[in-house]
Amino acid sequence: MAATSLRLATLLAITSLGAASLSGCHISTNKHGKNDNVDIGTPFGSMSVKTNDDTVNSSLGISAYPGAVAVRDGKGGDDNGAADVNMSFGNFHLGVVARSYQTVDQPDKVTAFYRKDMARYGEIIQCDGNKAIGTPTRTSQGLTCNDSDNNHISTGSHSDGMELRSGSPTHQRIVAIEEKDGGTRIGLVKLDLPSGLNKHNDKESE
Repeated sequence: MAATSLRLATLLAITSLGAASLSGCHISTNKHGKNDNVDIGTPFGSMSVKTNDDTVNSSLGISAYPGAVAVRDGKGGDDNGAADVNMSFGNFHLGVVARSYQTVDQPDKVTAFYRKDMARYGEIIQCDGNKAIGTPTRTSQGLTCNDSDNNHISTGSHSDGMELRSGSPTHQRIVAIEEKDGGTRIGLVKLDLPSGLNKHNDKESE
């Protein structure tokens, strides 16, 4: 699930880099070891992509699971598996922050930890795909497990995994928990979505 959000971040970066060839655009990059930070400015708006561990961790607002190891993507672990992407064009704002971890602990223990960790943000709903498990089935801010009801980017959850979600349709935090390699794969995601995104999608499907 977090990998899906990271792929989205990469796609957004590629799209914006292509647009940066227009006049009036500027690109600034800052590289520290294996971490890359890119800021893109255009006459219409801006975009930033950050892969610095500390920046991503602080932006997430979700604790790393104790003793878990960050999942490294790419050959040789060159990609640190973390991304903080922000796009702003007028009133349109999209933010995606994602991070993946692996732990030897089992899913039940990981779930209990994140139920406590995310309690600071209010109600927590547990989701298996679009289906709520237990109660509550909706947060007080209107977030549900049904992607079609909310401004929610589909994460393509696996049938053997589950998610904990908190927040609202436009500002939400997600913890994806999946049994993997004898332990648990953890995906941490924070989404800031444009208001009315689901209404726009509904019109396109008519």
